[in-house]
Amino acid sequence: MLRLARASGKQCPRCGSWGKEAQRTKRGRVYECPRCGLTWDRDKGVLYNLACNYFRNLLGEECDDCTVLATRIIEAMREWLEEHPKILAC
Repeated sequence: MLRLARASGKQCPRCGSWGKEAQRTKRGRVYECPRCGLTWDRDKGVLYNLACNYFRNLLGEECDDCTVLATRIIEAMREWLEEHPKILAC
């Protein structure tokens, strides 16, 4: 089944609050979260958010295996971002 996936590069990948544009470069826009302080490139942030949204959608599936897998992947992505907060920066 095909689903429409949406995400925003302006939304903080760590805490979900809306970031403020901190800088414009030739390559893109850099955002900073006023809540948790994370700095990220908007294009990289939207990819991270899309991946998280995909696995969150799997949580609503009736398949128990999908739910377990999605829960583990979301937690692993959160841990990875906490260990490597600068990976989404320019």
